[in-house]
Amino acid sequence: MLNLIASSTFGVYLIHDNVYMRDFLWGKVLKNNTYATSPYLMIHFVFSVIAVFVVCTIIDQIRMQIVEKRVVDKLIDKLYNIYNKQKLKKQNNTIEVEKVLELK
Repeated sequence: MLNLIASSTFGVYLIHDNVYMRDFLWGKVLKNNTYATSPYLMIHFVFSVIAVFVVCTIIDQIRMQIVEKRVVDKLIDKLYNIYNKQKLKKQNNTIEVEKVLELK
């Protein structure tokens, strides 16, 4: 559970502090200005922070499942295959050079 929260913390920051999300989230959805002088300010503050963190963590976990599991893993596999092909090609070239040198 701790790793789940820790792995999403940076994503939560990026989501909720985004230029496009900041005004929408804090101004329109949570209406923080309404509670500025209210006796419920602290209650609103605590619950809104927890709610934002939970929702953004869920969004980030979904993103990690979609992007990292599918796209990034496929990309890493392709890069690994390219690397292995280049390494094999280099080894074959080295073997051919050694054969040529043996013939001399």
